[in-house]
Amino acid sequence: MSLLDRLREKVSQPQEQPASANIPPSEAYSLLQNERRRHIIQFLTESEDQEVPVSDIADHLSELGDDRTACYVSCIQQHIPRLSQSVVDYDEQAKVVQVRQELYAVADAQNAVEEALN
Repeated sequence: MSLLDRLREKVSQPQEQPASANIPPSEAYSLLQNERRRHIIQFLTESEDQEVPVSDIADHLSELGDDRTACYVSCIQQHIPRLSQSVVDYDEQAKVVQVRQELYAVADAQNAVEEALN
């Protein structure tokens, strides 16, 4: 089975989460194109909270070696709005991200790629 077939299978599999997590493979690929966004996806899926402040995400990214202000700005202006189109809910006033079930399917696809390439 090719890597692409495994990704399609992984993205379309029912998740352990109770709600539906249907997301087109092309959307998952698009979300995973950016390295910083991949780190955000991983951080959100590993978070114990369903609602995560953007400041926590920026703190996590800055621990990976990036400038915290640059991380925060890119989250607010680019990555969170992009994720909110399909896999998270975002309260712009409170600057809080709420994880949706679709995010777990994207994270599973990310993990499948990493496993296949390692």
